[in-house]
Amino acid sequence: MVVIPGQSESLGAVGKRIIHFDITETLLSVEVASPVRWAQCPTCSHSSSRRHGQYRRHLRAQPSKGRTVNLSVQVRRFKCTNMQCSRTTFVEQIEGLAKAQQRRTIGLSSAWCAMAQALGGSAAARLSAKLGMAVSRDTLLRELRRLGREVATAPPVVVGIDDWAITRGHRYGTIVVDLERRCPIEVLDGRESTGVAGWLQRHPSIQVVARDRAGAYSDAAQTMIPHPQQVADRWHLLGNLHETVERLLLRHNAKLREAAPLVAGITDVWNELRTQGFTGSRGTVRLAMAQAFAAASSSSDAAGRPGRRAATPSSQRVYGWLVGWDERGNKVPKRAEHRRFVEALCAIEPQIAEAISLTREFLGLIHRRDVDGVDRCLVRARESKAAEVRRFSVRLTADLSAVRAAFESSWSSGQVEGQINRLKFLKRQMFGRANLDLLRARVLHPN
Repeated sequence: MVVIPGQSESLGAVGKRIIHFDITETLLSVEVASPVRWAQCPTCSHSSSRRHGQYRRHLRAQPSKGRTVNLSVQVRRFKCTNMQCSRTTFVEQIEGLAKAQQRRTIGLSSAWCAMAQALGGSAAARLSAKLGMAVSRDTLLRELRRLGREVATAPPVVVGIDDWAITRGHRYGTIVVDLERRCPIEVLDGRESTGVAGWLQRHPSIQVVARDRAGAYSDAAQTMIPHPQQVADRWHLLGNLHETVERLLLRHNAKLREAAPLVAGITDVWNELRTQGFTGSRGTVRLAMAQAFAAASSSSDAAGRPGRRAATPSSQRVYGWLVGWDERGNKVPKRAEHRRFVEALCAIEPQIAEAISLTREFLGLIHRRDVDGVDRCLVRARESKAAEVRRFSVRLTADLSAVRAAFESSWSSGQVEGQINRLKFLKRQMFGRANLDLLRARVLHPN
């Protein structure tokens, strides 16, 4: 018996044996015989040994030592002896080697699918040609589409839902991640509540939904799941807080311009006063300058005062100074300058001072997971003089159960954001031209 490593084992598993092979520099042709004497009818499962004929299936297999492998496999046809069966003849099955009506082995199809999942169509076609199993990109895309329809997962219990941009500003999709198994289980077209509600209705096993602050996902989960636990994502809560404070700072942009020259000259003024015998602190000088500057800015000739014009920081940068996010990489003098700017800004505008206090309190509550302090913080926010802070409180109060669950539950949308990053990578790898079914196949079948 002829033995070829890597081929004899797979052929022997389906009852075949190699009887001859021809080898060239680039090609290995293998002739395979069938010693099968009987087979089962696929319709009635009745065994039959009455041979009706035979023919050969020509298959491509995985390359061997850089050579393309072609198999010529003999298969036998038998007559079904069951008089009650509707089938007259049948062919012995070799499903372990190749699927019906395909001219390639299962191992070669799996290799093509793995390359297509990792690289896409064109790149995988180029790589397969280098590896001795050349195939067109259209065949690889067909394999991906066929694989995309065969998604079987266990019933999900805890899921995370978020949207992603198919075409930014025009068309969006939805990704669903099984948070317990840490893998995506569905990619939907659109982010409307109707599409998400239809998918949730087909999965009644779901008990926990982690989501962002979008109302569409909240409505879909509330409608289709009897008693769901919805968990608002903590990162999105911080994002909502960030946007609220930034809008407040943009509305008071004139106050930022007022605070900038105060910080630029406060140290010089304090040092000069000390040389003249002043024993007060820098804070006393800061408050006096803030009051004098506010009084001068209200007069008609405030714009004509001589002096160097200090650069006004952006609202986004000021927010980082308020919460201390930009302080770690700065040197000590720079951090002190930022603190002085925040102090001057609070002295000029009481609404900003109140918003800073609430912001730091809310950040501390999230850090400590203090769910009892949420209600107190929202009450303070509702009584705030800043309209932006009051609106922030109203929105969180309307979604209070999910917000409280964000403090109590260990689930979040962090995994979902990671899967969205991976989805965007695959989308860019295909130059943004892949249809949703191809993108779904690559996302749901990670390589």
